[in-house]
Amino acid sequence: MADLGPYESFLARELRTTPDIWDPPVDLLVKEQGLEYAEFRFVQGNKETLGVLKAVAEWVQILEMLVGHEIE
Repeated sequence: MADLGPYESFLARELRTTPDIWDPPVDLLVKEQGLEYAEFRFVQGNKETLGVLKAVAEWVQILEMLVGHEIE
């Protein structure tokens, strides 16, 4: 991949270098196997991601309270 330097914005680079892949056969395989997967639109996907990151941060705070003194 070409590096277009500091004048290319982050978003432009991501759009240029990130493939958009849609694979219907995999979708069929998932359904055949009775598996579930999460599929979100952009805003809802971001909300889900931020929710998971918040939960991880809360667990880190709990662990820090429980074992923080042993780490120091």
